[in-house]
Amino acid sequence: MLIMPAVWGFIYVRPEQVHLSYSVYVAGGPEGWSDKFRFNATKDGSDWSPRLIVYGDMGNENARALPYLQLDAQRGQFDAVLHAGQLQHNMLVFQNDAKVGDEFMRQIEAIAAYVPYMTCVGNHESAYNFSNYRNRFTMPGGDGTNMYFSWNIGPAHIISFNTEVYYSRHATTENIKRQYDWLEADLQEANQPANRAARPWIITMGHRPMYCSNDDSKLRSNPSNPIRNGTAAFWPNLEDLFYKYGVDLEFYAHKHSYERLFPMYKSKVCNGSGSDPYTNPSGPVHIITGSAGNKEGQSKFQRKPSAWSAFRTADYGFTIMDIINSTHLALNQVSIEKEGQIIDSVVLVKDKHGAGLYNCVWDINCRSEGPRNLPEMMGYYMSVVNDCMSGEADTMKSEDELRSLGYAADRLTMDIRGWVSERWMGGRQRDKNDDNFRGFRI
Repeated sequence: MLIMPAVWGFIYVRPEQVHLSYSVYVAGGPEGWSDKFRFNATKDGSDWSPRLIVYGDMGNENARALPYLQLDAQRGQFDAVLHAGQLQHNMLVFQNDAKVGDEFMRQIEAIAAYVPYMTCVGNHESAYNFSNYRNRFTMPGGDGTNMYFSWNIGPAHIISFNTEVYYSRHATTENIKRQYDWLEADLQEANQPANRAARPWIITMGHRPMYCSNDDSKLRSNPSNPIRNGTAAFWPNLEDLFYKYGVDLEFYAHKHSYERLFPMYKSKVCNGSGSDPYTNPSGPVHIITGSAGNKEGQSKFQRKPSAWSAFRTADYGFTIMDIINSTHLALNQVSIEKEGQIIDSVVLVKDKHGAGLYNCVWDINCRSEGPRNLPEMMGYYMSVVNDCMSGEADTMKSEDELRSLGYAADRLTMDIRGWVSERWMGGRQRDKNDDNFRGFRI
């Protein structure tokens, strides 16, 4: 048994997690050279159990998690970092010639010089068209500018994507479609039988969450959240895409708190078998981990959590992910305020991984066959609304039911648009006198 010190005490580290193979290097040039660093390279292949640290929204002020992370990186306590956006609070500002970013990079040097430091872009990196972010980091593949990419570690395929493409002033339909097409191609490749067998866990990382129970109506469970539901100009959405291709786990940040959600799809809880919701769930698991600390402080939660919220806390902290093997993945949330105590733990168990395996049926989509033409589609959604509104007034009107009504209305617009695009605009132009088309204007 090998015992290694951690900043919050002593923990047992499995021998296969201690990587004695490393490279010693310096960085610099004629103007000067850095100190010597020891970089721990990850193992080849998929038959090992990596440990990753996951967090977002850590700034160079009030970076509560930083001392823990610096010390444990140099002690070899983890194999890589996933930083889910907002790499420091003021990389978006235009003053000081980006010197605030320089200070942040010096702070994370004690981590990133020793283990792979994998990032995704967030809203606070938007200055100069994200140029600080694009040029300070070098991520593998993807679009070539760090905005979206994927990589493998142990039995996992990890995808970093850009949620700002839906929100920032630089967002365009062309950029949304470009990323969506790349994500679908990457997921298709990851789901090739040999690839999914070698790396069964597919994990995504974005900045702004699809769901959260913080006091933020734009993100919380808003049917118009474009990450979940697409946009008016491009209706294909990431929630459907990740569900279709069997993404197992989705990490987000942006809200300065930690929240673990039940497995879910379209606001519906999709718990697994037996008494354990995380054993063979029928939908992806979402984790919001944005509590590493910055000068804005922590985010408030709404008073009553939604049904899909399993655990939440405003404690400063970070998440430890152990990808144990092809069937088991463990998540532990460390609280800085409680001196390194683990305050939330869950083990995700998946006997099978793959595209098309989820079967969490959204309540409103209870018909075995969808509408075949536009009038039928209108009738279909009207019947949904009537079903939801039927009965005594005081027996309906739960938060989830009202949300479903809003979602149904939102989907009606998107589905009609998509149906028209597929049937008429996609190479099969219909006569304008077609009875199915008459009277509808999109």
